[in-house]
Amino acid sequence: MLALAADISLRMAAAAAAVGLVLVLLRVRSGAARHAAWSAVLVAMLTMPVLTAVVPEVHVPVPPALALNFTDRLGDLDAHQMSESLTVTRLASVPAPPASGGAVPVAAAASIAPAVDWRAVGVAVYLAGLLFFLVRIAGGWLLARRLVAGATRVHCGTRAAVFESGAVSMPLSTGILAPCVVLPPGWRDWPDDKRDAVLAHEQAHIRRRDMLVALLAQVNRAIFWFHPLAWWLQRTLAVAAEHACDETAARIVGHPRRYAQVLIDMAEAVQRRGHRVSWQMIGVDGSALLGARIDRLLNGDATARMSGTRRAGVAAGCAAALVLAVACRQQIAAEALRPDPEIQKQIDSNNARAERHRAAVAMSAADAAAMEKSLEANPDDIDARESLIIFYDQAGKVSWEEKLAGMRRHALWRIAHLPETDLWIPNLSKRYDPGGYAQAKQLWMQHAARPDVTAKTLGRAAAFLSVSDKHEAEQLLLRAREMEPDGVWAARLGDLYGRAIAAAADPRSGDDDAAAAQADFAVHAQRTLDASNDANVLVPAGYVLVRRVTRTPGDIDPQSIGRRYLERALALDPQNVRARSAVAEQAYGQRWRDIGARLRAGGARDAFNEFSDTTYAAISALPEVDRLFYLPGAASGAYMRAENIEYTSRQKPEAERGEAEKRAAAGFARARQLATDAVSLAKRHPQDASELATLYNAHTVLGVLALRDGDVETAVDHMRAAADASVSGDAKYRHQFGLQWRLAEYLLRAGERDSVAAYLEKSAERFPVDRDRLLKDAAQIRAGVMPLSYQYAEARR
Repeated sequence: MLALAADISLRMAAAAAAVGLVLVLLRVRSGAARHAAWSAVLVAMLTMPVLTAVVPEVHVPVPPALALNFTDRLGDLDAHQMSESLTVTRLASVPAPPASGGAVPVAAAASIAPAVDWRAVGVAVYLAGLLFFLVRIAGGWLLARRLVAGATRVHCGTRAAVFESGAVSMPLSTGILAPCVVLPPGWRDWPDDKRDAVLAHEQAHIRRRDMLVALLAQVNRAIFWFHPLAWWLQRTLAVAAEHACDETAARIVGHPRRYAQVLIDMAEAVQRRGHRVSWQMIGVDGSALLGARIDRLLNGDATARMSGTRRAGVAAGCAAALVLAVACRQQIAAEALRPDPEIQKQIDSNNARAERHRAAVAMSAADAAAMEKSLEANPDDIDARESLIIFYDQAGKVSWEEKLAGMRRHALWRIAHLPETDLWIPNLSKRYDPGGYAQAKQLWMQHAARPDVTAKTLGRAAAFLSVSDKHEAEQLLLRAREMEPDGVWAARLGDLYGRAIAAAADPRSGDDDAAAAQADFAVHAQRTLDASNDANVLVPAGYVLVRRVTRTPGDIDPQSIGRRYLERALALDPQNVRARSAVAEQAYGQRWRDIGARLRAGGARDAFNEFSDTTYAAISALPEVDRLFYLPGAASGAYMRAENIEYTSRQKPEAERGEAEKRAAAGFARARQLATDAVSLAKRHPQDASELATLYNAHTVLGVLALRDGDVETAVDHMRAAADASVSGDAKYRHQFGLQWRLAEYLLRAGERDSVAAYLEKSAERFPVDRDRLLKDAAQIRAGVMPLSYQYAEARR
């Protein structure tokens, strides 16, 4: 409420200033024209909430330092929020009870009283003022009705009803639905020209509906009693109405000076009586600045006429001022999101390492020899040692023997001196460098045998041995888990078991030098998992196995085994998000591949990359429930392929670039069509659409496409529609963020902070598997800090 009133107050102050400027610049002296202009301002002030919803918006860029955010500053709260705020205030101020259970001390009891809620006080004061002025208006109208009811009807040959009352000392007009004129006693003794002037003035009020405008001005003052403009408008409209009626009466009388004398007579009559009835009535007595009215009559302003061109100019100028006041919306220029210092350190470190990597690969054999020599004098130069490892691993500028010897030398130094380092230590191959591998294994086992060995060192040793000595690696991980039961070691064990079973199913995919030993450990791993009731081990093993999508030459089916482990993990721990996610991902992938096979059978495969009508027809021929499943993914895939074609076309010759751009445009058009079809189909099958997250994914695609068209507003609408879409069943446990994050990233660059943060927060509610990351990103954005993935994306740009 307070925020709305403050926003209207600011808009109308600007509108009134603009209308006043138009009247001054165009030298408008006509009372009727000025009354019409200020009446328009009055109506706009009363109907501003409706007008702002109807009139198209005009965004005005505003620096953040100058922006006015009434919602933030005045804190409009709904009833639930206010109750919650007061509850938190009370709870925060209540001290813990005494241990003895005695009474709370007086000082402590005083702290229980909630702090003053100034928002509630402000609302109460405003409502009190509103009530006072509304009662005052009602009292005035009641008084006016009683006056007319007690008056005597007379006939003066006018269209409007005329009454005579001893309660008034001068002529008055009153009434909205049945307006009338009230004359004082003795009016029959007035000269004819005086009577004609008075009746002309009062009938002008009635004809112009000035009483209605006066009532609206009073209601406006009651609503905006705190705003000087509301008081000023009421007074200015009253004055302008008198001026307009003076103009009419002066023209009818034909003698401005005589009419001025009539005004003086009316003022003297009021002075003699000592009072006048003014509430809800309009009179000729001179209540609106008598001196100014007489001056206008004497200097000719009351009889001057405006040309049609000037009237049109005034109307256009005032209308433009009011429309701008209604349409303008402050578009706060968002300050750039600040980089997270910790993330920036990582980025800077990665950039430095990437630069060292490039320099290491570019080194010559002579450069490497010189660096080796310097390393003898300074063996703790980690950067130099890493550069040499990269050189021997990738450069290909030395002999095979030199390569193996160099890798071995620096890998062994790192194992010996930095066993817990997070730096890359190359795995010396048991097949290609058995001597180096044996030395490295001996060093790791020596570290593992130390009484003060840490779980991290055991984990590092296990990682080295997991390629060729899985049994030893398993024992090291078991020891690490005993040392840190809540650590990552159960997951590491599950991963080790899962990879061994998967590699045994398809030896071509493994990196083990000893296939027989690996097969032996795979049997052991499967027996261990079959007997395990530890969900923390079963889930990573199952996750590794269900992600094996290639056909294996043996009899082992990794996906079936993995699903069995995941289902048992869910039976042990129904709330295990990673297990549910892996099951959902496996089911999704299998269904996607099955539908893809049916499409390829229909001849769609070869044409797919061309975004052809053949493929679209094949998709359209699918059963509707399969289309609900397939369309959003197909739309996303079409968009990504089109974007890749567009990106790679930049490096192509001019002739090829044009053809590539056409293909990309066809891909974007097809993505839009597929996503639009998904939205339409979801309306017919809302429950199925919810279980497949159809609307969430389809609106994401449409949002990114809207951004390509430069339509940020539509993109935000699609993002909000995605966030509001119903998601249920297994869809909640599938990782949705791919193209979805791209939409958020692009909108962040467009300055959409609050909407993106809200989108991430609502997405976190729908997808537990990504909940923590999404909430953290949203919190970063609301704090004005770049989220991790966005900061990395900006660094790549």
